[in-house]
This record gives sequence, structure tokens and C-alpha cells, in this order.
Amino acid sequence: MEDFDCVVVGAGWYGLAAARQYHVTQPDSSLAVYDSQSSLGGTWADERLYPGLKSNNLLGTYEYPDFPMSSDRFDVKLGDYLSGEAINTYLKAYAKDNGIADLIHLNTKVVSAEHQETDDGGWVLTLTTPESGVARKVFAKRLIIATGLTSEAFLPHFEGQEVFGDG
Repeated sequence: MEDFDCVVVGAGWYGLAAARQYHVTQPDSSLAVYDSQSSLGGTWADERLYPGLKSNNLLGTYEYPDFPMSSDRFDVKLGDYLSGEAINTYLKAYAKDNGIADLIHLNTKVVSAEHQETDDGGWVLTLTTPESGVARKVFAKRLIIATGLTSEAFLPHFEGQEVFGDG
């Protein structure tokens, strides 16, 4: 079983920030980031982008405070809404420039996290990948869950939805 000082679940906006902060403040510690998607970025991952996708944020309002989204590097203009592609490129650059890109394990789903009731504590995580389908376990002394609001689809039920649109 692999052993990590810290595991972050989720490679979206907050997972990347958590991983970067841990990596910077604990450079000698072992760190892994797991995400079930095939690319990093969460909402802004490659597989979620489509032509014309834009954020409702303008340049300068949707960035990490220590990593500005510059117009020239990310092909965005002052006063324009940020495209999904620009945000995706920005998040990939953030991971690479902060030394965490190689710590991210994509296509890896954390299916369970069991807290260890021992003096040392920690977590045993069960992971699966679509390729193998075989479960494997890793140990984490610390666990950060950053799966976000869009990691699972939520379709609310409303009265009459069975006949909605049959009109």
C-alpha cells in the first residue's frame, strides 16, 4: 500500500489550490492528488469544454491571488468574459508552474475513505481506475476533500416532471 503524508481528492479549482499550498509549505512531504476525470480542472476540465463556453467572470476577477491571469499568456482581454478554454489553460499552467502537475493522478476515483481509529490516525483510501477496474488502497496521514459542487449531477424533482414537455 502506498503511503502519503497528504492526499487531495479533486483536481479542480480548490483541489489545485490545496495541493499547491501543501506542496509549498511542506516541500519534503509526500503528496498525491486524485481526480476521476481524464484531465484536471473540475468544471473547466478538457472533457467538459464546448465551443462558446464562457464564465460569468471578467479578467482579474477569477484567478489565484499569487498567479495572475495575464492577457498575453492566456489570450484574454480586459473587459471580456473568460472563455472556458482560457480558464482550462490557466489551471493547467497553475499546476505546472507550481510543481504539482506530476502529482496529479487522473482517471482515478476515490470510492471510499476509512478513518483509522489508531493513535496515528490517518485514512485508508480505496481507488479504482476505468482501465483496470481493480480496487487498490493507499494510506494518507492527511486528507483534503475538494470534489466541488459539480462532481455529481443533481436533478431536482418537481411536481409534474413526468409529463413536462409532452405538451
